[in-house]
Amino acid sequence: MGGRSPGGGIHPGVTRGVNQQPQGFGAGWQVVGTPGYMSPEQVRGDAITVASDVYSLGVVFYEMLTGSTPFNGDNLTAIMYKILNDPPEMPSALNARVPRELRHGVTGGGRSPVQSADMRMPTAASILPRR
Repeated sequence: MGGRSPGGGIHPGVTRGVNQQPQGFGAGWQVVGTPGYMSPEQVRGDAITVASDVYSLGVVFYEMLTGSTPFNGDNLTAIMYKILNDPPEMPSALNARVPRELRHGVTGGGRSPVQSADMRMPTAASILPRR
């Protein structure tokens, strides 16, 4: 079952466990969610907000354009470290055919997915290019 934010959005990175906690960690430090799609606030165990939805949607778009999530590693600790500390590689570095209009929406010129929720696009609709 996917997690829901107070605003009604669905978080692809969250699956609620038996304890029904929507944070990134469940009882006994058990990870609840798909690590590559978890927002930094989920990794830290903070509250999940609309900004978490925007982050996870950015990860989905990134993967659609490049064939890979922005943060990968050999183990859970490596992935979580990268989510919290590393900027994502530009999609065009992995796929030169990514249109310029989509490069900005997915990484937001360095905004989404990014570590700071305050620096992300304000809504999922703002990720898409306007015509």
